[in-house]
Order: sequence, then C-alpha cells, then structure tokens
Amino acid sequence: MFSGNLVPSHEEVSGIFTTINNELNVSSVEDRLFVATVKNIGKTIKLFCVKCEQAAKADADASQIVAYPTEAQKQNVQIVNILADFQDGLNRLVGDTNNKKVDVLLEEGKDIKGQMVATVAPLLSSIEDASEAIFLTAHKEDFGQEGEVKQPTTSLYIKELQSFLERISKDFLQNFSCKNFIEAELRPLAEKIIHQFILHASLIRPLGSAGAQKLGSDCAQIEFSLSLLLGPTGYSSSGPTGLNTIGSTYQLLRAFRSMIFMKLEDFQAYTGLGSIVPHSVCLHLMISRCPEVMPSPQATLGWGVARYARWLQKHDEREKLLLIQGSLESYVAAARNKKEKNYIPEYPVLLSILQQGLDVNQLE
Repeated sequence: MFSGNLVPSHEEVSGIFTTINNELNVSSVEDRLFVATVKNIGKTIKLFCVKCEQAAKADADASQIVAYPTEAQKQNVQIVNILADFQDGLNRLVGDTNNKKVDVLLEEGKDIKGQMVATVAPLLSSIEDASEAIFLTAHKEDFGQEGEVKQPTTSLYIKELQSFLERISKDFLQNFSCKNFIEAELRPLAEKIIHQFILHASLIRPLGSAGAQKLGSDCAQIEFSLSLLLGPTGYSSSGPTGLNTIGSTYQLLRAFRSMIFMKLEDFQAYTGLGSIVPHSVCLHLMISRCPEVMPSPQATLGWGVARYARWLQKHDEREKLLLIQGSLESYVAAARNKKEKNYIPEYPVLLSILQQGLDVNQLE
C-alpha cells in the first residue's frame, strides 16, 4: 500500500477492514486466538500511522501559502483524508463487533488523530504567521482622525486579510474531505487570529473618534473574515456554528468592539474588565487615546510595535501590567520634571485599572 511513498486509496483502506473483520470472525471461536488477533490488529493500526508519518511532508513546500498547493501539500491532504477514513473504519469495526475485547483498539487508534494533527500543522502555522504579518500593517494606516463618519471605510489590512483567507479556504482547505476534523483544527486558529487582532488593534495609536469608528467597523469585518474559515455564525440542530463554537474568544471580540466607543468614565465601571477583557488590553486601548505626553509602553523601552507584540504573546497578564506600569511611571517622572501642575485626565483612571489588574493577578 505504501510502496513508492504513495498514499493508500479509500478502496485499499476498506480492504484492510474487510480482512480484519474476516480474521476476527475466524478467531472468535477461541478466546486466546481472538485476543492474539486483536493484538495484531493493534500492531496494524500503529504500522499504518507510522507509514503515514513517513509519507507526510514537513518541509518548506508543505508550509508555503503564497502560491497554489504544492505536490507536498496535496500529498499531506491525501494523508489526512485517508487517516480519517481509517479512523472511521476503526470506529465502525469496534461498534459492530460484539466483543468488548476489541475496545482496546480505540486506545491504539489515538495515534491516528495525533498524526492527522501533526500533518496539518505546517499549513495552519503558516496561516497564523501570515495573518499576524497582515495585522502589523494596521499600524501604517491612519486612525488618528477626529469627527463623525457616516460610513466608515474598511481598512486596507482587513481587505487584505479577507482576500487572504478567502484564497486559503478555496485553494487549500476545501481539499480536506474530513470536514469535522478540519473544522475542529480551525477553531484554535480562529481564536489565535482574534487574539492577534485585538492585540494589534489595542496598540494602534493615535486613535481619534473617527478612527475609533473605523476600528469598530474592522471588528465587524473580522467576524466576516473568520466566517470564511468557520462558516456562518449561528446555531443548528447539532449546536453552535461558526464563531459561536469559540464562545469566550468570540465574546472577547464583541466586548472589545463596544469598549472602543466607551467614554473615560465608563472604563472603570465596565463589569467585564478582567473576566472578559484583560486589564492589559483595556490599558493599551486607553493609552492609544491619550495625548502624546503619555508614552506607549513600547516607546519607554525603545521597542517597535512588532517587537512589543511578540513580547506580549510570550508573557502572562501580570508581566504585561508591570511593563505598562513602567510606562505610567515614566509619564509621572516627565510631568514632575516639567513641573506640571495637573496630570492628564486619563491618568487616574489608568492607574486605578492598573492597580485593579495587579490585585487580581497577584503572584501565588
């Protein structure tokens, strides 16, 4: 079946289970023979997974997403699809066999799902990296405009993201026949994309009133963009669909959108602070609306946005808050040096939310 590094066909996998069923039927007349047969089937399952692992590609050709799928990527899709066929065959075998001794085969079958995940990982990782690169370009756009906008225009980076995800869905993801599996793998990816968006959206500076309307529109467009991966958001007879399948992260996106339009006094009273929206996200968003005298956290360190974003992704909430605290302290020191009589109106609210966050995220 695996000669010449070829991926087995659906018919060949069906043939395996026809043979297995015949062996189980023959051996069922004697208990020790039946147990020995089940052990050999377990070895067959492991061997099948090993052969699929050897046939899978994990090089640059398997992870590229700038062109049409390569032969390596097409082979990986075939491997995932045939592993899914094998898993279905195994589930039917165990379900149809009236002997509990075959249940041990489901434990052996755990390697199947693991190999499917490993085979699709290079593609999903590249999609995540490309999405983050697109979000970085948001900082090149102008969000500092003031005033009212009747119809906010869609940001260029959002248009690029939508075009990118539409192409990925059409050229790469539609080739997977195991829809339930690929949808389950796309949910964590969608969550990561939402977190990337919120991270970068909260760091956009300056953020004027018209820019806030534009950013709020971007939040709605992100929902549409992710429907290209997860399908329409709603509910069906089998449960939630689309973004509703990633409840807490979707809730964060909706909450962040409403927070964009909050007034200064509303931030401190927001009940979802800390439970839905992290304190660090709220503080970043508030700083983006502050006068220039309040330095951005990355500016106090002499970092660019890209480096700061990478740092945020690698550190916990308390570490983020402590770094933001350094930004506020830098502002206070500068104000004292200039002998300013009053702090900016945002400062007391920033300090209060920072302290609240530090209290919640105390070291254990």
